[in-house]
Amino acid sequence: MPTVLDDDNATASDQSFTKFARNVSCNSSFENMGRENLLPLLVQRIEQLQPEAKKILAMYYYEDMQLPEIATCFRLSLCQIDDILTETVDLLDNYLLRLSGEECSG
Repeated sequence: MPTVLDDDNATASDQSFTKFARNVSCNSSFENMGRENLLPLLVQRIEQLQPEAKKILAMYYYEDMQLPEIATCFRLSLCQIDDILTETVDLLDNYLLRLSGEECSG
């Protein structure tokens, strides 16, 4: 099972990055930071995630798997996978918002 932290995956594809950016609450903060500055910070923060969260994030964003497929792999319910993914994206979103210093309402 792929992980986000392999050297080969140190930089995400533009498509994966765009897909992730659509899920965050305040894109203007991230546009101001610039992709070249944002991506290393994301990788660093992702390294600190729980292994299960990293795997789910990688499967969804980098392997382009659907939630039901991921749920089957983990033998968890679709709701559990959705909760883990939502919590993980929110955690990363909040981290980046704190770094950018910009408050968003969303």
